[in-house]
Amino acid sequence: MSNVLEYKGYQASIEFSAEDRVLFGKILHIPSLVLFEAEHPGEIEAAFHRAVDDYLEYCHQAGVEPDKTY
Repeated sequence: MSNVLEYKGYQASIEFSAEDRVLFGKILHIPSLVLFEAEHPGEIEAAFHRAVDDYLEYCHQAGVEPDKTY
C-alpha cells in the first residue's frame, strides 16, 4: 500500500491527522505549496485531483507557467 497518489504528472503524499480526524495531502516535488484534505478515505483522491486542476487553472488565469515536478 502506498501513500503517494499520481495525477497529470504530479504526485502527492497522504497522511492522517488523528487530532483533526482528517486525511491531508501535499503535492510533492514542486516549489509551490499546494495542500488538500478529506474527511473520508474515498474522498482523498478526488480532493487531490481538484487541487491539481485548481492549481493549473490558477496558473493559466495568472499567465504563469505551472511548476513542473523535478
